[in-house]
Amino acid sequence: MSFLLLLASTMLFVPQTIQAQTPCSGTITQAAQGSFTNGFTYQFASSGNSVTIDVTLLDPQVGLVAFVQTYNPNFAEVQMTNTGGQSFTATYTNQTIGAPFNFAIKFAWIAGGLAVSNVLNFTVGNCPSMSSMPAAPNPTCPAANVISMFSNSYTNVPVNTWLTPWSQATLTDIQIAGNDTKRYDNVNFLGIETVGPNLLNLTAMQHLHINMYTPNMTTFRI
Repeated sequence: MSFLLLLASTMLFVPQTIQAQTPCSGTITQAAQGSFTNGFTYQFASSGNSVTIDVTLLDPQVGLVAFVQTYNPNFAEVQMTNTGGQSFTATYTNQTIGAPFNFAIKFAWIAGGLAVSNVLNFTVGNCPSMSSMPAAPNPTCPAANVISMFSNSYTNVPVNTWLTPWSQATLTDIQIAGNDTKRYDNVNFLGIETVGPNLLNLTAMQHLHINMYTPNMTTFRI
């Protein structure tokens, strides 16, 4: 399962191949201790030699606190900082790029409630932080020679969907340095469709251009 960014300032549709790893974000529903009903979402991000873990518990609880339990290689537990509601964050600095970073998340609440996730396995340097990423470069093709589907530089044609119902992926619209970006997580395959009156006549086109980034896909096909 993978993560990729489709960046808007170039377009249409330049793949990169990078080592596979555990998904940078997702939802955990299984517990090693206690239990979850809806689970929690997590996001792991690297910026230089620092890593940040963000989590949000999806089960409503009163008096909730969260902890990171690390195993790198010895066990240690640190309380996370609440960022509002049931969301928490923790940042670890001075890590070694390329080294394993293994951790579990523990949630605790009043009346003795407790749930601990299984250990998640990551690598320092993978899952780059969105705040540390540059925007996509501006395209140089004349607008008259372009049919643009996703761009901040051209006028875009209508797109019915950026994630078809039969896709195996999730989609979030974000910005990187002010540049519109489509973030796809947990990618197996995905569809983008222009249908009906939005069908594209590409008979005069010779090239397909995509500007994208992925830290962990080993194969990219169209």
